[in-house]
Amino acid sequence: MFGDNSIYIHRSVSHTPGSQIMVVRLPKTGTVVLTSDAVYLQENLDKNILRASAASMIPSACSTPMLGSSGVHDTEGGDIVFAHDPDVYKAHKHSPEYYE
Repeated sequence: MFGDNSIYIHRSVSHTPGSQIMVVRLPKTGTVVLTSDAVYLQENLDKNILRASAASMIPSACSTPMLGSSGVHDTEGGDIVFAHDPDVYKAHKHSPEYYE
């Protein structure tokens, strides 16, 4: 986004045509992957479970975001924040706390 790879937005058409995953590289926190609706739950990634195709615009594209998310995690140790996982939500900071 800024040319320094600190924020990278990856188009991940699956749930909707505008679905995106954002990779944010923070100086103190490290790499954080924000999956939005492209990967709902930790379990989806851990077990390579695709969402129900009825909920997806392009079911065959659903595995691509998971591969991208796990790749960043594997190479950079990135923290993955799944948009719909209550356990992941509880494990992260909330306002007024923040990540640096």
